[in-house]
Amino acid sequence: WDPDPRNIKEINGFQVSAIDPDGDKLIYKLEGAPSGMAISSSGVLSYTGSEEEPGGQYTIGVIAEDPQKDQVKWQFSISLSAGSAAKK
Repeated sequence: WDPDPRNIKEINGFQVSAIDPDGDKLIYKLEGAPSGMAISSSGVLSYTGSEEEPGGQYTIGVIAEDPQKDQVKWQFSISLSAGSAAKK
C-alpha cells in the first residue's frame, strides 16, 4: 500500500492489489467514500471531488471480494474541506 492514499493528491490512479488464494477473480468496491470517489473493476482508485462536498472526516473501506463472497477490507481515513474537488 504505497504510496499512502491519505495524501489526496495520490488517490487518482492508486492501484489497490489483492490476490485470491484460489485464483478467483476479485471484485473491488468502496464503503463510506465521499461523492466523486470510485474504484474500477481492476482496483484503481479515482477521486474527482464535488462542489457540493459538505466536508469532514471519512473512513473509507476498500473491499476485495471473490465470487463466494469471501472478502478482505482495508480502511483509510481522509479529511476533506467543504467544496473539495480534485485539481485538474
